[in-house]
Amino acid sequence: MATLISGSTGVNKITDGTIVDADVANIAASKLTGTVASARMPTGSVLQVVNDHHDSMVTTSSQTYTDTGLEAAITPSSASNNILILVTLPVRKHNTSSNDTSAHVKIIRGSTTVKEFGRYMAWNNTVNNYAQETVSFCYTDTAADTTSATTYKVQIKTNINGNSTVSSCHDSSMASLTLMEIAG
Repeated sequence: MATLISGSTGVNKITDGTIVDADVANIAASKLTGTVASARMPTGSVLQVVNDHHDSMVTTSSQTYTDTGLEAAITPSSASNNILILVTLPVRKHNTSSNDTSAHVKIIRGSTTVKEFGRYMAWNNTVNNYAQETVSFCYTDTAADTTSATTYKVQIKTNINGNSTVSSCHDSSMASLTLMEIAG
């Protein structure tokens, strides 16, 4: 039997044992469709953030991509969620020929290319000249489709073998990789 609480039958008028734990549990069960842990955040909500950063220089003179040392793993809570990737990478290019040279950057998920960025980053065409800039990228990976731990890496290469070198984090500048799980 339900107890009606009104001005004349206030809380101080309810006798002990009138409202029992089972009543509270039934009310809670009828109002909730799941637990707090399974509550659904609105689309676009940031669910988690993972970050890696370093100031170690990595140099290559190859047209083959080389790891920069930026690497982070994230475990999505749902396969339908997206991963927002934010990269900040100081790049220095040294040209040893008169060819136009530039740096290229790639983000990979496991061994799969997510996105390549290139053409005219730290670009120069003067012999024994240096070009340096800090590049930033923002990309949403919508193809992860997993709830397993997923590792993302940032790699660099030069566009001309042997005639130029490309470095990340020259002079102890800071590079960073940030991964954000976004509710889909």
